Amino acid sequence: MKKYKLLMDPVYDEFIMVERGGALEKILDSFYLQRLRYIRQLGPCYYVYPGAEHTRFQHSIGVMWLARKALNFLKLKDYQIDEFLSTSILVAALTHDLGHSPFSHALEGVIIPQRHEDSHFML
Repeated sequence: MKKYKLLMDPVYDEFIMVERGGALEKILDSFYLQRLRYIRQLGPCYYVYPGAEHTRFQHSIGVMWLARKALNFLKLKDYQIDEFLSTSILVAALTHDLGHSPFSHALEGVIIPQRHEDSHFML
């Protein structure tokens, strides 16, 4: 079995490596993160811009990629970041949109009584 799962980020056009069996793969495979595949990052913008098909799932992977890039930069600058903190930052980056519902910003306070930041899910 391969040691890493490879994901292609559509925005940065780079592969993102996720260790198989690790915390990030378990979160990636969870129902809560997988449901973001069906929620559009840009809401109803695709009606006007047909190419605006970016999903919250793709966005979350991109945010994790940016967090990893920032961590690598800090390590190059000799900052000491232990594995637990590094993984915690990547988990936070990957899961930051879990509270979103379809059209969440447009519907917050109208149909959905709370802001997405106040929604909590357990993995």
